[in-house]
Amino acid sequence: MKGRRFLPQDLVGWVLFLGSVAYLLSFWRYGINWWDEGVHLNVAQRIADGDEWYRDFYAQYGPGRYFLLAGLFKLFGSHILVARVLWYILLGVV
Repeated sequence: MKGRRFLPQDLVGWVLFLGSVAYLLSFWRYGINWWDEGVHLNVAQRIADGDEWYRDFYAQYGPGRYFLLAGLFKLFGSHILVARVLWYILLGVV
């Protein structure tokens, strides 16, 4: 059985994805957005440290993004770079 062929639609998808990531990387130098990024980093760190959702804290967004980031914090360490790479990849996919 042959592998899947590379189609022009694939190229368009990759160009859009990489273009989105490049666009988002252009904002890297502006520093941390204390409200949005700060909330995400704080909640993800609390989950990684063992705090319970809704028992120990409340966050205004759904839990998926926090649990994903908390897992990455456990794997790669708690650093803003981990969060930003995750957000850039997710936003590029969307």
